[in-house]
Amino acid sequence: MNKYQTMFLALIAINANAETATNSQKSSQILNQATPISQQNDLGINRALAASNGANLVGFLQRGNGAVSRTLQSKLQDTINARDYGVKCDGSSDDTNAINTAIKANSGKEIVIPAGKCLYKGGGILGDGTVLRGAGRNATYIIAALPNSILFSASGYGSGIRDIGFNAGPPQTNGTYVVLSGTESFIEDFFMNGDYNGVLMTGKVARIRHGRFQSGAKGSIRIRAEGGDTSQLIDDVMIGAQQPEITYAGIRVRNSAALIISNTSVIQQNIGLLVDPYTSHTGSATDAGNVSSLWVHDSFFDTQTLHGIQIAPSGSASIVRSRFANIWASSSGSDGVSITNQSSGSINGLHFESLHTMDNKGSGVNMSGAMSDIAFLGGIFSGNANGLSVNSPINGLRITDATIGTGGGFPANSGAGIRITQKTSPLLIADNTVVGNKTAIQDYSGAVSNKLIRSNVGFNPIANTPLSVTASPMKWQNTTGDTVQVFINAGKVSSITVEGNIVATSTNTSVIVPQGASIEVLYSALPKLSYLGF
Repeated sequence: MNKYQTMFLALIAINANAETATNSQKSSQILNQATPISQQNDLGINRALAASNGANLVGFLQRGNGAVSRTLQSKLQDTINARDYGVKCDGSSDDTNAINTAIKANSGKEIVIPAGKCLYKGGGILGDGTVLRGAGRNATYIIAALPNSILFSASGYGSGIRDIGFNAGPPQTNGTYVVLSGTESFIEDFFMNGDYNGVLMTGKVARIRHGRFQSGAKGSIRIRAEGGDTSQLIDDVMIGAQQPEITYAGIRVRNSAALIISNTSVIQQNIGLLVDPYTSHTGSATDAGNVSSLWVHDSFFDTQTLHGIQIAPSGSASIVRSRFANIWASSSGSDGVSITNQSSGSINGLHFESLHTMDNKGSGVNMSGAMSDIAFLGGIFSGNANGLSVNSPINGLRITDATIGTGGGFPANSGAGIRITQKTSPLLIADNTVVGNKTAIQDYSGAVSNKLIRSNVGFNPIANTPLSVTASPMKWQNTTGDTVQVFINAGKVSSITVEGNIVATSTNTSVIVPQGASIEVLYSALPKLSYLGF
């Protein structure tokens, strides 16, 4: 009982006990606002106050200067509770009609759903500004009473749901708990369990924040991000399970631009993050269209049955201009990150910064199909079959500043640190540590232009290889595909030049010769030359 209800009952009690005062005024009127009530006795007064509109007969004045008087009924209507429309949330009553009536009667307002288990068959449409608020995501539970319904559609501008938990009555075989189709629609501080699709997000600037997903239904996709050029947000969401998972994917992205996924953990699903647009043509289906400007950062994709992250366009679809930073994709049944292009569209501009992909039964990263401008900057690739595996030509690949081998508390990769099986150009593999792998770098890309493999600790394919010394002045061009150090000793040397510039004037010295550059050695007594990987 709140303070206004207490005050209202106190007023009734005062009238019931004030016999002398009321008996002397039996023919008087009680005036409240503009509504006179003629009373002949105190019983009439009490009946009027106790009626359903009795609060309209009692005035209310907030404390402080400048407060404006209004009726107690007006004050009580500031907070709308679904109980006022017959909602019970007792775990056995069907609350569908009562909840939907409360929503229809209070468009644009916040409606409180009380604590308890509310059996609900769906059909709630939230218009502009309408918000459902529970008593807490572990206190108020909406129980899906049917196996395949859409429970709530936040279709209005700024509509949303907060502080509510969702659970399944019968096992879910289709349907969606919450659809966010309105501009700036939202769900936050929520819990979901047993869903076939927890949240379908199609609205512009829609957001999913501060949520927790437990076990999903068989074949479920917990979050679907779709709808086109929408600038959506998924932040601070935990998707996990306490059993071997039967879901299809934690998060699936199609027909999306400028989606941010941040501070999110997806654990024990089949696929953690699935990006699989299937067509470049938009239409009535909200998932029809390309993916661009996907930004994923500070997130975990761990212990998936198949892949931590799978990027797999098909049909005519493309995935472009997307960035993954500070990502964990580990302990998967297959690859940590699988990038496969099976479409006539393109994969272009995927950049990974500080990717940690370890302890996967497949490769840390596995790439196949046509793609371009792929970069891996930093990170740890350890304990996998291969660290990075490239199985098709790539038009532009950079792998730099990474630990690819022993590191991060895991052993080295059981196969190759880096494995490139097809011609790839431009190609830069530089400044990595590739120690401990069965093979450091397997490069089958062949003689291609714009290729540089250098400064990789643990990889020295041409160490201590002697050079054949020809007559003075001896000339040699570096065509090894790597920057090398040439070591000159013994004999009598008067000058050493690289690309026409004198870099030394005596023997027992080493000089750096970039890929494609030439060295010339002028001598009077035969020296010895050998070169080292740099």
